[in-house]
Amino acid sequence: MYFTNRKQYLLSDLGNYGLLSTTVIVEKHFNNVYYSTVLRRLRILEKEGLIRRAGILMTTENL
Repeated sequence: MYFTNRKQYLLSDLGNYGLLSTTVIVEKHFNNVYYSTVLRRLRILEKEGLIRRAGILMTTENL
């Protein structure tokens, strides 16, 4: 399995913090990347068994 620097930093952050929202992941690790691309990459990491989805966090934006 190949690990890019971005993937290593993302997995390191998830290991340190335990839980990061998609918005934080986008802001911290995927500058100037389409949101749909980020979601696809997160699904790949999930399929590889490297991350788990925590569910939908309720915010004022999705109520």
